[in-house]
Amino acid sequence: MNIDRSSAVSCVVEGGEKLPSETGGTAAICAAIGGAIKAESVNSDVRVRVQVKSNTWLVAEIERDGKVLPTQNMAVSDGKLRKSSIEHFAHAIAGAVAAAGRGTNR
Repeated sequence: MNIDRSSAVSCVVEGGEKLPSETGGTAAICAAIGGAIKAESVNSDVRVRVQVKSNTWLVAEIERDGKVLPTQNMAVSDGKLRKSSIEHFAHAIAGAVAAAGRGTNR
């Protein structure tokens, strides 16, 4: 018997007022994270809490099926956060979530 367990991604962004407008805002961050996790074919409940520390620094706390994963940090040293920065961060988060499912660190 195959059980199709779909993933549920919960995303919250705190401090969104610090984001440069070119990032697309908090909705764009959550959409990028959700899309990247789905692209990794993760079939788990995932919770992500992103803190915008400044216009150059993001921190994400992640849980997969209730298990706390290592905190992800991303900082830009050559300017402000951009849409490409957000995409890169989303893929790093998705990679960490997928690796946790394989029992490996990435």
